[in-house]
Amino acid sequence: MKVAWRKTLTEWKGTPEGFKNNVLPKQAFPLLKRGIYPYDIEPLFKRIPRRETHQEAVNAAFFDILEATKTAYTNGTRNQQQKRKKLNVCGDKSIAHEEIFPKTQTSKPSRMQGRCDEEESSEASDEDNNLILQDSSNDDFDTFKGKN
Repeated sequence: MKVAWRKTLTEWKGTPEGFKNNVLPKQAFPLLKRGIYPYDIEPLFKRIPRRETHQEAVNAAFFDILEATKTAYTNGTRNQQQKRKKLNVCGDKSIAHEEIFPKTQTSKPSRMQGRCDEEESSEASDEDNNLILQDSSNDDFDTFKGKN
């Protein structure tokens, strides 16, 4: 192999391009390696293995692979799109994943309708919290202020 390659390089150095360049240009390397310099295609064809391909066997194998991939992807069922459900949620409320898909099955319509009703009960609880804060607001602050 080394002897053949050295012979090829020596021949290339004898060409006008070889006289101009000290180093083999990157573009010239594949031409010399393949043996098609100057445009001789026969050595290239001799390196290609000659086998007859049966087109029907190739097509059948290809379709078998496609079918196996499709079956694995769809888990053997037809790819049906799930229906989207409308969720009854007020505009200013957020919803969690657990509320949509609860661990225990409950009647969903009554649960979703109750979300907007919670708004009234949360307002009442806010009023209770404000009353608690107003009762104890000044006493603790004055004692804290005196310590500093």
